[in-house]
Amino acid sequence: MKKKIIVSIEMLLLSVVYTVLIRFYDYQAIGPEASSVGFASLNDSIHKLLPYNELFYKISTYIGVLLGLVVLSFIVIGLIELIKNKSFLKVNKNIYFLALFYILVVGVFCLFEKLAINYRPVLENGALEASFPSTHVFLSLAIGVSAMMIYPKVLNNKKILKLLNIGLVLLMGAVIVTRTISGVHWATDIVGGVIIASLVISILNIFVNEK
Repeated sequence: MKKKIIVSIEMLLLSVVYTVLIRFYDYQAIGPEASSVGFASLNDSIHKLLPYNELFYKISTYIGVLLGLVVLSFIVIGLIELIKNKSFLKVNKNIYFLALFYILVVGVFCLFEKLAINYRPVLENGALEASFPSTHVFLSLAIGVSAMMIYPKVLNNKKILKLLNIGLVLLMGAVIVTRTISGVHWATDIVGGVIIASLVISILNIFVNEK
C-alpha cells in the first residue's frame, strides 16, 4: 500500500510539473488565432510533419466510442452480481472502486476542459478548442488500463481475459497512434494524456484488491 501511495504522489508531481511547463516553457503564439502553446519549437516541428488529417481524426473518435462499451460491460457485471446476490454489500468491492474511479476521470476531464491550458493546432467549427491533455488518449488509457486491472477480479475465464486484454491493448494503441497522426493535437498534448491517465490509474491501484 505504501509503495502504491508513493507512486501516486510521484505521478501527481510529474503531472503538475509537466502541466506548468506546457504553460510556460518556450510558450509562443504558433496556433490558430495567435493562440500560444508551450514547447512551441518542438510542437511546431512535429505538427508540420503531421498536419491535420480528417480520416485519422474520425477513426480515433470511433475507436474512442468503442471503449465506452467497456464501461457498459462493468455496469452489466455489477447489475448481474446485485441481482444474483440480492445485496449491494455482496457486490464485488472492486466494482465500486471502479465506479469512483470513473467519477474521478470525469472530474479530471471537466477540469481541463475549463482550464484550457492551450488550444488545438486546428480550429473546431471555426473556434478554438481546449487541447491539453488529449482527452481521447487520457480517457482511452484510463478506461482501458483500469479494465485490465478489474476484469481479472470479476471474471474467471482465462481465455476470455486474454482476448479482452489483447483487444484493449490494440484499442488503446490505435487511439494513441491515430490521435497523434491526425494532427488535431500538439505532440505534448498526447504525452500529457498518457501522464495524467497514469496518475489516475495509480490512484485506482491503491484501492484495488490484490486477490
